[in-house]
Amino acid sequence: MKSVFLGLALVAAMLGGTTAQAGFVSGSATFGTTTTTPDMGGTALDARTVSDVIKTVGNGSFANALIPNSTTQWANFSITNPMNSVSLSTAGFGTFASSGLTSDTGLTGIFNGNGSRVITFSGLFVGGTQFAPNLRDATASTLTITLLQEDVGGVPNFSTSVRLVATGVQAVPEPTSIALFGLGALGLVARRFRRK
Repeated sequence: MKSVFLGLALVAAMLGGTTAQAGFVSGSATFGTTTTTPDMGGTALDARTVSDVIKTVGNGSFANALIPNSTTQWANFSITNPMNSVSLSTAGFGTFASSGLTSDTGLTGIFNGNGSRVITFSGLFVGGTQFAPNLRDATASTLTITLLQEDVGGVPNFSTSVRLVATGVQAVPEPTSIALFGLGALGLVARRFRRK
């Protein structure tokens, strides 16, 4: 029985060591966009192409000293109805890949042509070359896209903002961790059978 506990302790120590070496980003970044096309006509449910996604505010791993403001981080993406997934990527800033749609409010708060649509995804963010090498592990994150619709002389005008929030933790166990745990468990079983 003592060997079983020692084996489990060893596996736990190995897994703890793997987790401690991981480098996950944490914090949040808010982005403005310079172009939403078409920017006039339709509603917030219509397809839109959003370009020049520029960071305006950041904290934690996304602080100004690390990731500069006023530079294009993600080039463009499309908003559709329904919008089931989104993937944004540049070599410098990094990649967000959605694993699922959390919510899509649809067109809400419409009054005199004004309203909004808020779409939120869960997924993974992997930091690019602007991040230190020890901050490039896939991190559980959420991405929220807000499309504002404002009446301009009887015609709806659209603006888009994006917010990325990284939790600083991994979404799922690393394959290496799973393999180590499996090997440890197999070793314990083999030792038990040998003793019998």
